[in-house]
Amino acid sequence: MLNLIKRYWTIISFFGTEGETSSSTKRIILSNRISLVLGLISLFYIPLWALKSNALMALTNAGLVLVYSGFLWLNYKKYFSIPKFFLVFVAATPVFVVADMLDKDTNLQFSLIPCAAFSMLLFNPKEKIKMLLAVSYPMLLLSILLVTDFKLFPNLVGEKLVILPAFDYIINATIILSITVYLYRSNLRHQVDYKELYENHILSQKELDDERARSVYSSKLAALGEMAGGIAHEINNPLFVLKAKIEILEDALSKKEDCEKELANVTSAKKMIHKISEIIKSLSTISRSSEDDPIQKISISDLISETLIICNHRFYQKGINVTQDLMPDLPKISCRPIEIGQVLINLLNNAHDALEYTAKPEIQITTKLIDEKVIIIVANNGPTIPEELKDKIFLSFYTTKEMGKGTGLGLSISLKLLKKNNGTLYLSPDTDQTRFVIELPLV
Repeated sequence: MLNLIKRYWTIISFFGTEGETSSSTKRIILSNRISLVLGLISLFYIPLWALKSNALMALTNAGLVLVYSGFLWLNYKKYFSIPKFFLVFVAATPVFVVADMLDKDTNLQFSLIPCAAFSMLLFNPKEKIKMLLAVSYPMLLLSILLVTDFKLFPNLVGEKLVILPAFDYIINATIILSITVYLYRSNLRHQVDYKELYENHILSQKELDDERARSVYSSKLAALGEMAGGIAHEINNPLFVLKAKIEILEDALSKKEDCEKELANVTSAKKMIHKISEIIKSLSTISRSSEDDPIQKISISDLISETLIICNHRFYQKGINVTQDLMPDLPKISCRPIEIGQVLINLLNNAHDALEYTAKPEIQITTKLIDEKVIIIVANNGPTIPEELKDKIFLSFYTTKEMGKGTGLGLSISLKLLKKNNGTLYLSPDTDQTRFVIELPLV
């Protein structure tokens, strides 16, 4: 029974709210609920007046039931202004008339005050004139009663019902409770809206800071790319000439006898020239922008080799031993090679910094194929990351490095780059080493 009452209460409360704004919906619901409550109160008094053989009051209450039902129908048909004005009029006028008939001792006249307050909630704050008229009407009726000392109408009510004084309290309690609940819920909604706006502001600010940091990072990469391109252009030309001269020298020496030592030196020089060319090529490839790069099928093993060309000298200077356990015949993957290369550079640089105070420093690079995913593991035997920091290291601007040695962007940007390539990056748990794992799908 209660569920049925609650269901119909909800249905009637939302009459006419379809397609309306949030602000209008609140006022329509309030109008519907007050009309429904006042209609039910009037319906309740019909049999009581009938038992007292007071046909006038019974018919008056029956008429009020029809009027309040009409307000609900008008709201349902989206004629909102008419119910608002007449709701105030119909709620205040009977109180005015009956209060005058029963004299001031019933205190029924004070119901006109919450009627005026209730009027303020029915109208939008922008509808100042309408709101002023609605508020003024109950207060005007109260003023008339006080000025005339309740001597306007003859007493047509007759003998007072025992339950009639309760009408005053029911009306007052209904309206005041409605206003209190409305204001309380409105305050709660405003608090929720404010909290949501504040959280959105914080989130937007964080995204702005992240975007600004990525922009700075990208600018540095772009500058490095331009510099690498310039270096490549400046170095490749003399390297080409030098290579040509050495090939001429090699050809001349091959025609002479007893020149094995000289030929060996020439061959070694050619290898060094080739190595310089590979370093310049790798530097140019890794450091340039990849925003407009198409997805390509690449060999992860080749990409790791190209990346190590850039890093090997740093590792050699620090005495870091780099070992590779690359799965043979690993299938090619579809990705943007530059972005995956940048991720590998970041991980290798982090490993380099972590091994600064480690005896016999070592970095291991491993590749596997598990469940249609290519797995790349970059591990080092330096200090492990504390458990309480494992959830923070992928946050933007969070770094465990000393001031001036890290921006806290490497891992967060690496994670974003991998997500762009449908992959992911995480720290492998439950190991005695620091092991970062890259997962990339085959398709």
